[in-house]
Amino acid sequence: MDNLVILLILVAIAVLYFWKPDKKNGEKKTETAQDLLSYEEITSDGLIILPDRQFCAVISVQPINMLNRSFEEQAAIWNTFRNMLHSINIPISLVVQSRRLDMKQYLSQLSDQVQTLTYPALRDYGQKLVNHLSVWSEQASVKNRRYYIYLKLDAKALSSIDSGIVLENESLQRLADSISGLKKDAAASLTREEVVKLARNELDNCAQVICSYLDSMGLRSSRLTKPEIVELLYAAFNRDLSPVALFEDANNAYAFAAYTQSATPEIFAAAEAETVYGRRDY
Repeated sequence: MDNLVILLILVAIAVLYFWKPDKKNGEKKTETAQDLLSYEEITSDGLIILPDRQFCAVISVQPINMLNRSFEEQAAIWNTFRNMLHSINIPISLVVQSRRLDMKQYLSQLSDQVQTLTYPALRDYGQKLVNHLSVWSEQASVKNRRYYIYLKLDAKALSSIDSGIVLENESLQRLADSISGLKKDAAASLTREEVVKLARNELDNCAQVICSYLDSMGLRSSRLTKPEIVELLYAAFNRDLSPVALFEDANNAYAFAAYTQSATPEIFAAAEAETVYGRRDY
């Protein structure tokens, strides 16, 4: 009898150890970075159309140094920031993007300015400064942080209109709920163009409210346009490559174009023009 009990226990342990439930049904897909940054379309005015009828807008914010402000100014800034959050009725995300600081353009301009100096001692000092900054920027990992506010709107929120009315009278409460249900049905039957228009208006209004609050706090802000959003995504997807291969260079090389453009016709045209002009000269 004891042997039978031990055998049953061993069989139960083996079943629990080797048995794996079927996770195909109802399995939740793990979100990746590409899923979070994926989009269907970016309009010229900066409206990001996401999958599943979701929309997003991005605001760039220039930070301020709170340590240079008095306690009264800091309290006023925090109170204004709290009021801003209370006045927004859609989800927002505060994002900080860290990038490697590219000083090539600045050092090039500084070197050109140094060469125009008339005093030899000052020119030598300026050249030493350029060399020092060049070596320091290559050896040290200098970071440049950029601050953004993401505004995300779900199209389902446009159709989930709630009356927000609670009445003691059951008949009046049913009437209010029926009116709210009619609004939900009407909003759910909107076309894609109508949903995009409503989402654009809602995001524009929220962006204006946020920018006005940020301006009162002394923070400069601006709504990102399509090229700026593409540059933001380019830096996010290519963290190691973007400091070397700049977005402007990649864009000028037609890296984001739907169709590549060959330089062969321009080369042949230039050669033909040179040949024709050469014959005319003779």
